[in-house]
Amino acid sequence: MRFLLDEDLPPRAAEVARGLGLDVLSLHELGRRGIA
Repeated sequence: MRFLLDEDLPPRAAEVARGLGLDVLSLHELGRRGIA
């Protein structure tokens, strides 16, 4: 299962989660911000 973190969370949160073995992306990494 992949998790997508909201823009309100810092990109570092995704890095930490990946370090714990989770499949995580952050909207910051995808270049997406706001409602769109």
